[in-house]
Amino acid sequence: MMENILGDPCIEYNKMMAEIQACNSFKYSAYRTAYKLLILHKYLGFQNISLDLIKGVFMKYQIHSTDNYLLLDPEETENILYDIFFAASKQHGTNFNFQISLELTKMFMKNIPMNGRNSNSVLFLKVVLICLSTSSLQAKYQYWFSQLVDHNLCLPRRRLQLLLQILMMITEYLSESNTFSETLIQPTLDSCFNKNQSVLGISEDEFILWVKKEPQFLVWLSTFHRLSISLNVNHNVQCSACGIFPIVGLRYHCLQCIQYDLCQLCFFTARSNKHHKPRHIIREYCTQSSFYETASVFIKEVFKRLCGHSTKLQYLPANISGSIKNDSRCEKDVSIEASSNGNQTEQKHCVKNVEDGIRNELQRITSEIEKEARLMLSDVTTELSTNYLIDHQARFLQERLDKIKALQYSLAKRKGASIENEIPALESPLRTEIEKDSTLLIPNSSGFSTWLESTENDETYSKQLHSELEHIMTKLNCMLESNFSLNEDSSFP
Repeated sequence: MMENILGDPCIEYNKMMAEIQACNSFKYSAYRTAYKLLILHKYLGFQNISLDLIKGVFMKYQIHSTDNYLLLDPEETENILYDIFFAASKQHGTNFNFQISLELTKMFMKNIPMNGRNSNSVLFLKVVLICLSTSSLQAKYQYWFSQLVDHNLCLPRRRLQLLLQILMMITEYLSESNTFSETLIQPTLDSCFNKNQSVLGISEDEFILWVKKEPQFLVWLSTFHRLSISLNVNHNVQCSACGIFPIVGLRYHCLQCIQYDLCQLCFFTARSNKHHKPRHIIREYCTQSSFYETASVFIKEVFKRLCGHSTKLQYLPANISGSIKNDSRCEKDVSIEASSNGNQTEQKHCVKNVEDGIRNELQRITSEIEKEARLMLSDVTTELSTNYLIDHQARFLQERLDKIKALQYSLAKRKGASIENEIPALESPLRTEIEKDSTLLIPNSSGFSTWLESTENDETYSKQLHSELEHIMTKLNCMLESNFSLNEDSSFP
């Protein structure tokens, strides 16, 4: 955990602001805003303050959700902050200098844009403190809902709007108002309420489900959470751009280049080497992963593309025009039409049958490899003979290699039959203010997310299929040749 910074409050505040401004060199807006918030979190000492502690102090003052719209004068705000930091110092002892953190937090609160208001509301204080606290995203969302819910146990549109406006004050303080601006608030609300039929508002389950889709306006909040939980995570790999080893924090692994990883600083500043292309799919890891887990994800992603699946948006975009784009989390197969001038319907039907066969076979092989990878990891801790494991795994992967080669041969025959089309360009994000970086943030339940760059339609479908099959076979062959070593530094040809 990052240590709390000691020194004079004014000097430390100026240092904090200098570090925040230095983040303006980061290319991606969501990461830039999240990293600025992480600096704020570090300097203010909120790594020592949990959501439960904040809730306890408000309960001590008998401030409930019915009091959220009352205004606090500066002295009342200071008393609440003092009790929060004093309680944290009792929990963490001398390692936490709560006086410095308290003074910096007071300075921070005074400098948040308040639209001309001199006093803070109770709700404003709760939202800001919980945003900075060390707690899970689920707990933060549930607490915010409990504070905004009405007597019908529903969240009305106007109250959710108030929450978004308070969170926007934080992004304004971080100089990110041009990216996460007020123009996104109404489209964000539309994305939440357009499919809701109730005139009362949305339930807690509906709110949690919506916010977990990562609305575009709030994408920096979940990014901040992943940054904070990965601070002390060491990945046993070397950065392919700057050469640092090991990678500490977030790790970015290319799913199209063999053994290509970036540290978070190189990724944030768009630094890479000549072999990696910006359009490649990058997967983010905030926890440690084994060689077999990384290889499994690599193979699965290539198989998805070979099977004709299009890429997908996995955050909920805000459409400024007012019409909400359909949630594109669900994958859609890419249809490939026959190019000859004969009976189009019959040819399409034949092509579809061929594709279905290849798709089903690839999916079956993918499932087998994933299952075997899990067995490999579990068998390491058993008393089975190492030689037996290696022989078994070698036979298994050799059989799958033979099947992949057969599929590659089948694709080559299809090319000779003139059924070759260009693969559609990967779907790029909407060109709103937040998406001028041409990136997509794709979180998922396994602890990592994917940043997807926009791509050019510069390769034919057949070439991509053959190239990616070669990548798979190369990776599997290297696993065989290395006797299934878990050392991720082993070089690939």
